[in-house]
Amino acid sequence: MPSNNNNIIAWLKLGFGSLVIGSFVWLMTTGWTPPGILGETIRHNQENDIDASPFFYGDVENMTELEEGLQVVVK
Repeated sequence: MPSNNNNIIAWLKLGFGSLVIGSFVWLMTTGWTPPGILGETIRHNQENDIDASPFFYGDVENMTELEEGLQVVVK
């Protein structure tokens, strides 16, 4: 029987964690920002229409030049 209790606890933890993450995502999609300094950057970006998506870090304009340079270094 102890394994059944462990399974139930594991499912409850998974459900609670999913609920917390889902609630956070839902709040972010409504435009809500954390109070105080925690949400200051988000509010600044919204007020100034700044797109701060995570893809910003993957968007490289001169990728072909960088790849060619890397091939030279690897050889």
